[in-house]
Amino acid sequence: MEGDWETQLGRPGHERAFVDFFEDRLAATGYEWREMVGEVLFEKASGRPLGYALLGDGGASAVSLAAAFEVGSQVLGIEALGLAACGWDALARVGEEEHEHEHEHEHETVEGQTGDLEVVLGRARADQRLERYEGRSVEQLLQDAEARKLVLDYGKSWSIGDLKKAFEDGQRAATERLFASAGFEVSSSQVLSASHAVRVLLPIIPVDWHIRLLRQWWLLFLSTYIVLGRPEFDSKRITNFALNGRDWRSVTDRALRSKWSTDAQFVKSESIKAVLCDSC
Repeated sequence: MEGDWETQLGRPGHERAFVDFFEDRLAATGYEWREMVGEVLFEKASGRPLGYALLGDGGASAVSLAAAFEVGSQVLGIEALGLAACGWDALARVGEEEHEHEHEHEHETVEGQTGDLEVVLGRARADQRLERYEGRSVEQLLQDAEARKLVLDYGKSWSIGDLKKAFEDGQRAATERLFASAGFEVSSSQVLSASHAVRVLLPIIPVDWHIRLLRQWWLLFLSTYIVLGRPEFDSKRITNFALNGRDWRSVTDRALRSKWSTDAQFVKSESIKAVLCDSC
C-alpha cells in the first residue's frame, strides 16, 4: 500500500490494511508513535494530511486520537490513523479544499460575519432554504453542491477571533443542542464527544491546525444541526435545570443502568454533559 495508500482513502473495508500499513511505518520510524501520528495527520510532506478527516464519521478518529494522547496508547494512536483514513469523507474533502484555496479568499469580506455563534445559528434556523435538507445524512448534505455552498457560507459567517472563547462558545452550543432534543440522539452526542476530543487535542497539535480543526468541528456541528431540522436552543434548560439532589453518582447510575447503557456514545455524552454543565 506504500505507493497508493492515498488513493484508497475513504474505504471503510480497508481499515485493517491501513492499520497494518501505519504499524509498518511506525517500525520504520523507530516506534516514536506520537511523532509518526503527527506527521501523518498534519504534515503535507508525509502525504495527504489526514488531519482533515479527524472529524469525519462523527469525529470517531478525533475521539480515538484524544484518548491515545490522554492514556499514552500507541494502539489507539494507530487506530485513530486507520479511522481517519477510512473516514475520509465529504467533510474532509471540504476542509482540504477550503485550506488549499484560503489564500485566494484571505482578503474577502463575509457579509454579516460575527463572532456570536448564537447569531449565526439563529440565521440558519430562520433560513427556509435549509428545510429541504432535513433528514439527510451529513455526507449527503455536503455532497449536494447547493447545500454545501449554504453550509460553507454559514460556516464562514462565524468569525473566530479569540480561540479560547470561540471554543467555549462551541462547546456550550453543542451541550445545548443535546439538551434541546426530547430524547437521546446519536448524532448530537457524537458532536459533543468530538468537541471534547478537540478540547484535548488543541494544546497538542501544531498551532497552524488550531483554527483549522475548530472550523472542521464547526462544519460538522452546523451540518448536523441542519439535517436534524435546526431545532431551537434554550440555554435556560441548562442554567435553570433542577438537580433535585442528583450528583455524580446519579450520572454513573444513569450511564450504567438506563436503556442506553450499552451505547458508548450515550455513556460518553452523559459524562461530558455533566462536566460541562458543572462549569456553566
